Amino acid sequence: HSAALAATPDGCRLAAGTAAGVTVWDLTSGAVVRTLPVRSKAWGAVGLAVSADGSAVAAGDEGSLVVWDVASGRERFRSDNLWSLVRG
Repeated sequence: HSAALAATPDGCRLAAGTAAGVTVWDLTSGAVVRTLPVRSKAWGAVGLAVSADGSAVAAGDEGSLVVWDVASGRERFRSDNLWSLVRG
């Protein structure tokens, strides 16, 4: 099951986060564009955002924030140990 969902404003791409990773679909063709890994298998991606043009996906998982380039699958940005920045 999906823990988080995010779509582009034009509705052409959808990202779904699970414990297995983040899957990005092209909704016009129904094809999987890319599956991106998450480190936390217990939590998976609990927060997602997709850039307006669908070229980047950001995911939060268990204290980390990762931004990927969807075309290459490479990380554009990563910040770990964010738990220390969040206070309740």
